[in-house]
Amino acid sequence: MAPGDAHAGDAVPAFPFRRRQPMRPCPTMTNMTACPILVVEDGPTNRTIITAHLRRAGFEDLIVAEDGQQALAALEERTPDLVLLDILMPVLDGFATCRALRRDRRWSDLPVLAMTGLEQADERARIFAAGATDLILKPINSAELIARITSHLQNRMLIRSLRELNERTTAELAAARQMQETLLPGTALLAQIEGQYGVSLASRFAPSTELAGDLWGAWPIDAERFGLFALDVVGHGTIAAINAFRIHTLLWQGMTDHADPGRFLESLNRKLRPLLAAGQFATMFYAVLDVARDRIDYAAAGYTSPVIGNGAATRLLDGSGLPLGITQDARYETRTASWMAGEALLLYSDALSEAEAPGQGGSLLGEEGAQCLCTEALRTGSAPLALERLAGAIRADAGLDDDLTLVCVMR
Repeated sequence: MAPGDAHAGDAVPAFPFRRRQPMRPCPTMTNMTACPILVVEDGPTNRTIITAHLRRAGFEDLIVAEDGQQALAALEERTPDLVLLDILMPVLDGFATCRALRRDRRWSDLPVLAMTGLEQADERARIFAAGATDLILKPINSAELIARITSHLQNRMLIRSLRELNERTTAELAAARQMQETLLPGTALLAQIEGQYGVSLASRFAPSTELAGDLWGAWPIDAERFGLFALDVVGHGTIAAINAFRIHTLLWQGMTDHADPGRFLESLNRKLRPLLAAGQFATMFYAVLDVARDRIDYAAAGYTSPVIGNGAATRLLDGSGLPLGITQDARYETRTASWMAGEALLLYSDALSEAEAPGQGGSLLGEEGAQCLCTEALRTGSAPLALERLAGAIRADAGLDDDLTLVCVMR
C-alpha cells in the first residue's frame, strides 16, 4: 500500500485560516492630518486660537472639551490619537485628568501634550510625573505646536504599525504551527499500524518557542512490514516550516522504494535538492520494521541515533549520513538491526539530546545521556508511558529552542 493511500484514511485537516477582524483605519505618514486630536482647554479664547492653528495646519478632526471631566467623557465615546491638555482648569484639572488617563489601560500610551503657563521647574516636573508625554508653554507658538504634534503623531503611528505587524506575525506563526501539527499522523493511521502489525505506537510532539520543521510519519508496506520516519529541517521560522511542508508533499506523492531505506532516501534527496536554497537541508531517519523476521532495515541522513531495546538494555542505531539537500548524488546505506519481541524502537529529535541534563548544572544530555533516559523510560513497559516519562525528564521550566519529537514503537 502506498503512503498516499494509507494517509488518505485520516480526516482531511482543517487548516486554521481565520478571517481578519476589521481594524480602525490607521492614518499614514502622508495623511497624518486625518488623526483625531482632543483639545482640552477651559478658556474660550485659547480654545479658539489653538483650534485655528490646527485647522490651518490641515487638522480637521478635532474633539473639544472645556475641562478634564468633559475630556474623560469624550474619550469614552472616541479615542483620539493625541490629547492637547490644559493644566489649570476648573472641575477637573490637567494633573488629575492625566493621572486618570494613565490609570486606564485603554489610554496608557496615548500621547498627552500639556499646555501650561507654569514656568517653575518643580511645577513642570509635576506635569511629567502626572503622566504627560510632552509640554508646551503658553502663550502657544503655532510653529512649535504643530512641530510637537507632528513628532508625537509620527511616533504613535510607527508604534501602532509595529504593534499590528507583530500581532499579525504572531497570528500567522501560530496558524503555521497548527498547520505543521496537522501534517503528523492521525489517529486512523496509527490505529491501522497497531492493529495490522501487533505493535504499540505512541508519539509526542512539543513545538518550540519558534516555528521549526520537525515531522514524523508511518505507512504500511505489506502484510509484515511498515515504514517509519522522522526528520528535522534545519533552522527555525517560516522557511523551515515551508521546507517541512515541501518534504511532506514529496513523501506522500509519488515516492517509491519504500521497502529499501537507502534507495528511498536517495530518491527523496534527488527530488528535494532542487527545491532548497543554499544552506538549507534536512536530517532524517527512515526504517522498515519487519515483525515477521524480527528485524529493522534503516538508513539515516544525519539524524540523531535512535535507541532500540528494552528497560534492561538498549543500544544505539547509527544515525550518521549526509543530510538531505546537500548534494544531488548523495548515497545512503541500508543497515540492518535485530528487533525482537518485547523490544522498542525510540526515535527522538535533537531537542532531547540538546536539552539540559537533570541535576548536571546546565550541561547537555548528548546522545549517551539521551540513551540513558530512554532506557529508564522503557522500563515502564508501555510506549505511551515511556514517552510521558521521557518528556517529563526535560526541565519543564525551560522553553524549547527546537521542536521536540518523540516516537516509540514497542512490540
